[in-house]
Amino acid sequence: MIFETNLALNNLHCRTPTDPSGKDEPYLWAFFVRADGSGIRQRAGDPWHLSANISVSSGSGRPGNLNVESAISGSNIHIPPSVGVFKTGLQPIVLAFAEGDRQIRIFLPGRVAAVCVAIDEESVPRDAMEGAFTDVKALIKVRFDDFFNGQDLQAMANTALASPDPVGALQAAFNESLTKFLASLQQEAVAVATRSALIAVIDDFNWLNPFSIATFAGALLDRDEPIGTARFVLSEKEIIDSNLERPLHGDLRQSRDGLGGAWYVLDGYLDSTMMFTSVDINMQYLPATSTPLGEPEEYTFRGDRLQCVSRGTKVPLVRTGNAERVQFFVEYPFANYRYRLDGQEMDGATGTVTLTKEVRFQEFDEAIVRLSSPFVRYRREIRQVKVRFQKRRIPEDPQIEQLILTNDPNDGSFDVILEVEALFNGAPTIPAGTEVIFFEGQTISLPPDFLKQFRDCMENWVGTKWSKSRRVTPIDLWGPVARRRQYEEVANQLDALATVEAFTEEDIEAAKPIIAAKLKISER
Repeated sequence: MIFETNLALNNLHCRTPTDPSGKDEPYLWAFFVRADGSGIRQRAGDPWHLSANISVSSGSGRPGNLNVESAISGSNIHIPPSVGVFKTGLQPIVLAFAEGDRQIRIFLPGRVAAVCVAIDEESVPRDAMEGAFTDVKALIKVRFDDFFNGQDLQAMANTALASPDPVGALQAAFNESLTKFLASLQQEAVAVATRSALIAVIDDFNWLNPFSIATFAGALLDRDEPIGTARFVLSEKEIIDSNLERPLHGDLRQSRDGLGGAWYVLDGYLDSTMMFTSVDINMQYLPATSTPLGEPEEYTFRGDRLQCVSRGTKVPLVRTGNAERVQFFVEYPFANYRYRLDGQEMDGATGTVTLTKEVRFQEFDEAIVRLSSPFVRYRREIRQVKVRFQKRRIPEDPQIEQLILTNDPNDGSFDVILEVEALFNGAPTIPAGTEVIFFEGQTISLPPDFLKQFRDCMENWVGTKWSKSRRVTPIDLWGPVARRRQYEEVANQLDALATVEAFTEEDIEAAKPIIAAKLKISER
């Protein structure tokens, strides 16, 4: 699955400035986090814990990054793409648990997050605040890694496996833990930023210069003032459920209870694209149920066949009906799928699709002499066929829907085209895959020892007996003797093809002089 997201913060609206005079100089810290299966896996040798390496990205956090020197109530500030745009891919986090006799695979959706802090610039040196920005970015990386690495998956799994909905129970427990973590992270980020800026200011000033000391005191009295924080966290599942796009809206307020202080509003959007690949498609033929159709028949050859089968040879023929089952599923858990068979939709959990197809029935024909499927030809006819379908989920893999298709052996052999689409809530569908499925409903079988003897004999006519392996030299490859040997090998194979009636003898004889001329030898 290729799941690409584009998160864009594009507007910062001032409702109430921090400055009583009505003029602010805001700037924005925006940290973007990718937490998904690309950096989070079960720990090798310890499946009850995770190994996390979270990706944290950002643009510039330097004061002035919004290119605005004065914001008043009602101002709309455009956020430059270098600060507010983040593009990334997402993929699920895959967890596999085994508890006693129970096994289960659970997918957690990958997440993209934006942690934002708006600040009003005052007297703190810009270098100091840029250094604080770098410290906060490092803090977010460490805290996210610590959060995922510290999760007790065994406790979560025990609760989930005891629930009638293990997937929902595990996801709910994980989401609750993540929400608490993000709330504490926002507060810690502001505290770290304040402390880091203070230390940077202290380190930056010349304490032996009285003028610097006065400037330092001014910076402390007129510090850059946090306006407020906001966070946006979206999972693959939430994005899909909102038709691959989502508006972003957050209030950045100084007061926790929403009364008083500065008030800014941050807006943006997230949109995504999905594309399925062959890696996401799993199709396999399950063991068929084969049943003899009637009693074995005995056939007597009426003629000699290349000295490999003599006239009068008797062989038993067994016709078998094969109820074949094909299992298909898309290895992506967060979308719903629609299936069509030759364009006909398969509604419901189970049912039967009736199609008009050209079908093939195997029949015995001693004139068909070939290595593959000897003595078998196909009779073709147009008729209606039935394919049964079943959609199911198994306890070991409850998030993956499986489609089982089964043929009716009486319909003979035919092929169908399976088309699969991912569905959204009113949005256009996305093609997930197309597969051609072959049902071999009836087959004719001959005794294995008879077939082996026949094929061994046939090797004398169309096999590779004329080829001998030895170390060759340029003369062997290009000399007159080599070219003559090559001509004879080709001529023998052509004669064999004429014998099995693949070509007429007239065609073969007409081709030999042309081949001799190409090899620059005379035809004997």
